[in-house]
Amino acid sequence: MASDAELTKILTVASQAFNNYDLTDEAITVYHKILGHFPADILEAATLQTIAEPGRAFFPAPGEIHKTILELRRLADDAPSAFEAWQQVATAARGSYADAWHDRIDQAVMQLMGASTPGQAMRLLGRATTDEMISHRARFIELYDRMEGKSRTEQAMLPEVREAARRILSGQHVALEDRREE
Repeated sequence: MASDAELTKILTVASQAFNNYDLTDEAITVYHKILGHFPADILEAATLQTIAEPGRAFFPAPGEIHKTILELRRLADDAPSAFEAWQQVATAARGSYADAWHDRIDQAVMQLMGASTPGQAMRLLGRATTDEMISHRARFIELYDRMEGKSRTEQAMLPEVREAARRILSGQHVALEDRREE
């Protein structure tokens, strides 16, 4: 998590690239609320990447920097596309297991086959007919894409919002804290 001082320094340096932007204490408070939960090194890299966008004339809003952080995380995640994931599953079902693959593949194939372990799911899939494999492919891609979308949505949520969503799903009363200083 970036400290107040680290975040202020990152924003102050970045604001120097824009002669039309006055970085106020109030603005820093807003940026900290939206971005303060990220590590300083990631925040600095994303801020620099965001202000370096060709044609940028204005200092980026917190959401723009947040979006860049999420894009950088997706690049680092290196998760395969749904089709690439299915190719790995289909190859493994034919008996040629991959050394390692993304955890989401295990989750999707287990859900697809109604299995409790990846090994059990692969054994069931390995016995599927060609027609069943076509059907399984379509369903797997749908499941995998849904899991990817859910993961991206969760990553994009602010920590307070993620916690509120968790409490809503568990049936608890939800009220986001008012953290403004009096």
